Amino acid sequence: MKKEHIEKMSIQELEKKTKTYKMATIVLNILVLIMFVASFFNYQESGLSFPVFMPFFFVPMVIINRMTFLKLQKELKSSQKGLKIKVFFDYASFDFVRKNILIRLQH
Repeated sequence: MKKEHIEKMSIQELEKKTKTYKMATIVLNILVLIMFVASFFNYQESGLSFPVFMPFFFVPMVIINRMTFLKLQKELKSSQKGLKIKVFFDYASFDFVRKNILIRLQH
């Protein structure tokens, strides 16, 4: 799979990926929780066996998925903040130029 750099993504792509990772993280957490509950009952029934440890193999996947989601969320917030600052400065510079033109026209 091709590795994508989140710094180079557009805001729309970041929003889409953040939404996808959020849903995937929720579903994965629920599935692992169900696996823990099932392994607890399996332990009660048959004692210590391999299926009891199965949910622990999925915990790193949950952690990595959560970390990726948080990185995407952080990058999305910083991109949106950067966009707001850029728009403000573009408007401010436009306003400065407009005022200078009006002042020169008045003289």
